[in-house]
Amino acid sequence: MERTSHPEDSGETGNTETLSDIRSRVIDKALAVFAILMIPALIISIARTIYTGWKSLYYLQIVVVAVLGLVILLRRKLHTETRVWIVLISCLVLAIGGMLQFGLLSASGVIFSTACILATVLLGERAGAGFLALAATVTLAVVIILRNRLADHTFDVFTYLSHPVSWVGEALALLLFTGVTVAVMGTVRRALLRTLRSLSSRNAELEQAYTSLAAEAAERRRLEEEKQQFYRDTIGSVTDGKLRLVDREETTEVLRSAEVHSAITDPESVSGARGQVKDFCTGKGLSGDNLDLFLVGVGEDMTNALKHAGGGEVAMGSAEGAVWVGVSDTGPGIPTLALPSVAFRRAYSTKASLGMGYSIMMDVADRITLSTGREGATVILTKLIGKEKPCLSLDDLSDTW
Repeated sequence: MERTSHPEDSGETGNTETLSDIRSRVIDKALAVFAILMIPALIISIARTIYTGWKSLYYLQIVVVAVLGLVILLRRKLHTETRVWIVLISCLVLAIGGMLQFGLLSASGVIFSTACILATVLLGERAGAGFLALAATVTLAVVIILRNRLADHTFDVFTYLSHPVSWVGEALALLLFTGVTVAVMGTVRRALLRTLRSLSSRNAELEQAYTSLAAEAAERRRLEEEKQQFYRDTIGSVTDGKLRLVDREETTEVLRSAEVHSAITDPESVSGARGQVKDFCTGKGLSGDNLDLFLVGVGEDMTNALKHAGGGEVAMGSAEGAVWVGVSDTGPGIPTLALPSVAFRRAYSTKASLGMGYSIMMDVADRITLSTGREGATVILTKLIGKEKPCLSLDDLSDTW
């Protein structure tokens, strides 16, 4: 991993750039190099007329330099895409013209390489591959043309290679186009480093925020568990164990041992399920007022599930001289803060229309097991079989139907 404290990496930190921003900076860097070196390169190139004579390539070079100069002056007014394509086309024109005029003695290879790098960085790898294929095609075409003597160089190759102007020209061409490449890649590198530093900083901030949120969530869960446990202990103590607030796992385990199941989805299904409960309890030996009162409590339990959650599941079972009926739903459950009122306040309900529901269940059942949470609520009413006649009758209960 490179250190980011090098002098060349200095600059703005903490600010990510868009792709458009980076492309604009890259092409501006390329234009800056052209602005510095293209006039000296043009002068040296034209100076080759001393021993090569005037070539049409020189017209192309003058036009390209003029175009690039105009682009440099108007770069703030031209769209990034426009600047990119002007630079790339200029490189292609110079490379193709140089190869046709001077063959492999020209700087076309360096120019083609620069165009391929610029196209890849600014337009993507497909564009880079396209420029590379074009460079190979042009080179092959020139070889075929010269091989078949369809064209010939009209200058002395030895003089061209040995003349100082040629060496200076090649040096300037190399400096110009490799300078463009270095400037472009350097700009991309700095942009990537800035982006990586910014992303690293944001990642650290997100990790810190996640840690804080996780700690806060854990603390809330702990407080909720403590509150639930307090309510369990308090409600169990005040009701002498008649109402037990338990975890969902415990009620689920009880429901697994059910002997009869029924679904409630509408008032008619509630009536049908109530009939099934009556038949089941009668078959287990529950009768008389105990049965009738227990059915009222079970009816309230099923009505709660229907009105709170749109329905639920009814399970019936027996154990240790008692019958039990459990009603489970997937509704919102009973809010933790409402549990004391459900247990101790008569006529309290989490929905106004439920009236005396919970207080009736407390009166008619020998034991109530309740689990509640975001995943829903389960209420299991247990009635002892053979218990002495109850101290209240149906007439003592409020009419909630």
